[in-house]
Amino acid sequence: MRIQRQAITAAALLAVVFTPKSALAQARGQRVPNFIAVSFRSPGEPQLGIDVAEGIRQRMLRFFPMPPLKTLRTLKRDEINTALTGSGYPADSVVTTSDLRDLSKQLGADEAMEGTAKRTAQGVEARARFYFNSNVSAPEVLPVVVEKNGENAGKKIAELYVQARKELPAYERCKNALIQNNPDAAIAAAKEAQTQYAEGVLWRACMLTAYGAQYKKFPADSAIRLGTEIMQIDPENSIAITELVNAYRAKNDTAKAIEYSLKLYALNPNDMTQARSIIDFLMASGAPDKALTIVQDQMKQNPGEPSIIETQWKIFQNTNQWKQAIAAGEEMVKFDTSKADTIYFRRQVGAAYQDSQPQLALQFLARATQKFPKNVFFLQAYLTELKKQGQLQQALEVSKKVIAVDPKAPQGYATVVSLYTQVGRSDSAVAFAKQALVGADSATKQQIGAGLLALISPAMTKAQADTGAAPDVARQNWTDVYQLSASVDSIVPQPATAFFMSFAAYNLASNAAGRVSELANKKKDIAGACAELKTAEDMVLAVELNMMRGGRFNAQSAGQILTAAGQLKPFVQQTKTALKCK
Repeated sequence: MRIQRQAITAAALLAVVFTPKSALAQARGQRVPNFIAVSFRSPGEPQLGIDVAEGIRQRMLRFFPMPPLKTLRTLKRDEINTALTGSGYPADSVVTTSDLRDLSKQLGADEAMEGTAKRTAQGVEARARFYFNSNVSAPEVLPVVVEKNGENAGKKIAELYVQARKELPAYERCKNALIQNNPDAAIAAAKEAQTQYAEGVLWRACMLTAYGAQYKKFPADSAIRLGTEIMQIDPENSIAITELVNAYRAKNDTAKAIEYSLKLYALNPNDMTQARSIIDFLMASGAPDKALTIVQDQMKQNPGEPSIIETQWKIFQNTNQWKQAIAAGEEMVKFDTSKADTIYFRRQVGAAYQDSQPQLALQFLARATQKFPKNVFFLQAYLTELKKQGQLQQALEVSKKVIAVDPKAPQGYATVVSLYTQVGRSDSAVAFAKQALVGADSATKQQIGAGLLALISPAMTKAQADTGAAPDVARQNWTDVYQLSASVDSIVPQPATAFFMSFAAYNLASNAAGRVSELANKKKDIAGACAELKTAEDMVLAVELNMMRGGRFNAQSAGQILTAAGQLKPFVQQTKTALKCK
C-alpha cells in the first residue's frame, strides 16, 4: 500500500536493500565464499531429499574443486551434519527457511540452497531456490528439474545454479545503489544482471524496488508488468506482491489491491506490523469482512494481545456488530486497563444503545463517571439516562456533581431544583435555590428560576385536570397554584411565574364570583357574598398587576385572560354596590 509502504514491506525491503557486503566482494583478496545445500523436503521419502542435496554438492565440487580453483567452497555433508547435530537436529535434517538462514550464519555460508523433491510419473521432480548472504527474504528461484533419480536431479540443479549465480555481482551493485539512493545506477546494474541470467528473480526484484515509490516512482503499469513477471517465476515473492499492491492502488484498482494484500498477509502472518497495516487498508477499502478474518487469525496466533483485540473491537464497531463490539471491548480492557479511556466508554455506551440495551449503557456510564469524575460529558449522559430510567434519587446526586464540576453547565441548577421537587423534597429545592442565588449571575438565576417551575407544574396539572371538581376542590387546586407561583416568583421573578400566578388568580376570581348568587339569594348570606366579591376583586387585581409580565411567557393566552378579567371586574363592582358591601 503506497502510503503505508514502509509498515507493510519493512522486512522484505530491508532484506533486499540492506544485506551485508556480499561474499563475492569479500572473496576479492579476503576469503573464499561458502556454499551450503541442505536436504530437500520430500514428504514420505526423506532419502530422496537427501539424495538431491548430495547430488548438488557432488556436482558443485566438480565445478569448484578445492584446490586449485578457489572461487567457491561447497560445504560437505559431514560438515553440515556436525552443525545440525550440535544444534540438536538429527543428521540430514530438513530445516525450515529461517533455520537455514541461521545455519548459514553459523557455518559462514554466503550462498545457501533449499528445495523440494517428489516422485512423479516422469521421474523425480525437484524445485530449488537459493539465497545470497543469508537473505531469505530475497530468493532466486531455479527452473523445475525432472530427472530419473534424486542424484541426477541434484546434479542438474547444480548446473542451473552455476548459470544463475553469474548475476550476483551485478545484483549486489544494484542493491548497493539503492542503499546510496541512486535508482538510476540500480536499474543499470539490474539490466547488467539480466544479461548474465535473464530468468532471474533477484535482479527483477531489485529493479522493481528501484521503480517503486521510494525511488523513481515509475508508472504503475511498469511496476505491474515487472511484478507479474516475478510472480510467474516465484508466486510467493513478497517484494513483487508488495509493489503490485502499491501499483494497483495507484491505478485505483481496489479489487486487485485487496487480492494482493491478502497474498502478502498469507506470506508472513506472524508480522503483526504488516498485518495491522493490511487490516487498515482493507477497512478503508470497504472490505471489513476480510479485515476481520485477518484479525481473528492474529488473535489465534497472539492470544491476549490488546492491540489485536482493540482492532477487532473497532472493526465490530465499524460494521455495526454491536454485541460483538461490546464483548470485544470488555475483553480488551481486561488485558490492558489503560485502554479504558474516554473514547472506549463513549463507544461502549453507543454500542449498548445501538443494541437496545439502555441498562448496559447505564452501567458503562456509571463506570465512566467513576473513572473520570470530572468529565462533564459522562456526568450529563449518566444523569440523562438515570432520569429516563426513573432513578431520580441517583439522578439528583449526579446533578449536584455536574454543577460542582462545571458551575456553568447548561440547565445544571435547574436540574437539581427540578429533581428535588420530583423526589418530593420541595423544601430542599427552595433552600438549594436560595443558597445558589447568592452571588449568582443572571444566567444562573434564570436557570434556577426554570428549575423552580417544577414546583408549580404538578399543581398546575392537577388544577387543569379537575375540570369537574366541586367548587371547594377547584378553589384549593387553584390556590395551590397561586401560592406556589407567588412563592417561586418571590425567589426568582420571571414571566412564567407571573403568568401562572395570574392564570390561577383569574380562576380563583371566577370561582369566587360564581358563589355570590347562591350565597346572596338562596342562603341570604350577604356577608359571605361580600367576602367572595372581595376575593374576586383581589384576584382580578392580581391578574392586572402580574399578567403584563406574564405576557412574555404566553402572549395569546395572557391577552385572553386579561380580557376575561376585565369583563368580570364590572360585575364585581356592580354586585358589591347592589349588596352594599363595605
